[in-house]
Amino acid sequence: MTVKVDKEMRKRIDALKSYLYRETVSQPYDDVSGVRLDAKSKLSLEEVFDDVQEVERSLRKIKANIVTLMQKTGG
Repeated sequence: MTVKVDKEMRKRIDALKSYLYRETVSQPYDDVSGVRLDAKSKLSLEEVFDDVQEVERSLRKIKANIVTLMQKTGG
């Protein structure tokens, strides 16, 4: 089926096509596998840094507990 399109409609169609193409191209892809990643799976550097700091705090607590236990047992 063919539909007549005036200049204004053509501009809208072209803008829509351009927007849809830009959206798909701008989606992040994994460099190695080529799999498209959603925004939720993409970690920021700040998130990773916060996780590392949390692990370091946990390790310091564990170390302090070990030292306390060794002092109580005479070790």
